[in-house]
Amino acid sequence: MRPLIMMVECREESVDSWVERLRNDDILAIICGFVPGKIPGVGTYYDFLDRFWLAPKPGKVKKFNRKSKKKLKAGEKLPPKHPEIVKMIVKYLLRGRMFESKPEKILNRILGVAVSHPFGQTGSFG
Repeated sequence: MRPLIMMVECREESVDSWVERLRNDDILAIICGFVPGKIPGVGTYYDFLDRFWLAPKPGKVKKFNRKSKKKLKAGEKLPPKHPEIVKMIVKYLLRGRMFESKPEKILNRILGVAVSHPFGQTGSFG
């Protein structure tokens, strides 16, 4: 977590250039908690970030299906692929359920504890 915080503080936007910068700057590597010369690779940072991001991972790539060569008559439309989808979504929402898509949830909790807990103990919140 420390190297990512330092990355933001140093206004570095690319993980690739950040790793390169750490490899060239021993003092910055030590501040981030690494032994100079033993800086983790770029993939390690992305793996670390993936653990905090709760979004579903993309599955297998779908097989390409060619379009039908059947010609439609004038004014004719293709039938809908999912004819009942709107009805299903409305039922789902009317039952009181909501779609929750907050992949950043874990990261926000960690930052909330890391930032607000020290201030709460000292009474600095006001």
